[in-house]
Amino acid sequence: MKLCLGECHIEKKQSSGFIKEELWIEKIARITRCEQLGQKIFRKPGFGPYLFQWFFQIINMVVVEIAGLFESGQSFWSYGAMALVLTFFGATFAVWAIKRYRDKYYKTINALKEKKVISETDRYIPIIPGYAKLTILFFGFFAMLLRIIYVDIIPTIRNPEIIGNPSPATLNLFSYGLIRGTILILIWVFIYTPLMSEFVALFFGIQIALPLTIRKTGLNFRFSDPHLFGGLSPIGDLFKQSAGIYFIGLTIYDRC
Repeated sequence: MKLCLGECHIEKKQSSGFIKEELWIEKIARITRCEQLGQKIFRKPGFGPYLFQWFFQIINMVVVEIAGLFESGQSFWSYGAMALVLTFFGATFAVWAIKRYRDKYYKTINALKEKKVISETDRYIPIIPGYAKLTILFFGFFAMLLRIIYVDIIPTIRNPEIIGNPSPATLNLFSYGLIRGTILILIWVFIYTPLMSEFVALFFGIQIALPLTIRKTGLNFRFSDPHLFGGLSPIGDLFKQSAGIYFIGLTIYDRC
């Protein structure tokens, strides 16, 4: 599997009408001009989504460190470094994974068209219908809202030190808690939730939507294939890689 952090090359035919769909994180990076900044720094396109989430992750690390010093008097890195590192790596991996899903899918469809296994008129775009992606995103935001309420907001409000001792030091602690919470909300809204939602959506688009489309449109098996796969080896490779990436992502998420 070729690791490509930047823009992976996809061979496209103008006659096929394929247009590479823009990912949510790519759209956010383009709107915030992180994509332009990435092109200036790395001299190639595709690094904007990484820069965008790295920016917020670094701010989060700084705020968490300051909050840790105020709350317990010790550096957060002394007991929570692994969680921050895994989260940073996990978000970076998620950006790479969804870009890889998308790029590998388009490369596979183009390869099947070249082998004439599928027709030029068959509709395999987008990877998954827009309403399905939005539905997954909706449930992702709903789960995020519940997590923020029950894990972050309620414990902070019910903190006995804040309720029973409204001293300046306690209020400062509460203020840092609000700042930290605000940054976490921004990270969850603009990074974690869109990344995880699109990660799941593209995986199911490849593993479920694509087979259903194939069943509907049919295949033209190439019995002259010297590898005896009937011209279907690109599909098998796509399924194998997408499953491997998905389970690696689940492992990272479980450890974060």
